[in-house]
Amino acid sequence: DKTLIKRANPHCKLERAGESRLHYTPYSKEERLKLAHQYLEEHGAMRVVEYMELTGLSRTKATLELKEFRQDTSSGITFVGRGSAKVYVKG
Repeated sequence: DKTLIKRANPHCKLERAGESRLHYTPYSKEERLKLAHQYLEEHGAMRVVEYMELTGLSRTKATLELKEFRQDTSSGITFVGRGSAKVYVKG
């Protein structure tokens, strides 16, 4: 209702939150692949959460990028397991 909005507007003071939900990573895609290989050399397996922490990507972007690495046979990364038990390994 436009009348309600006109009456309520002067009493409202809206501010944006100070926290950004965007995740920026200082690494290029090639550097992230290299970080993933180093992690796999040391630990043997990697979950999406660990890749997120390693690269600074959001869960969605990290998942999509690992899926892309898995589909590219030259990347050297594949996965085992299904669903929440999926882990990425050297392939």
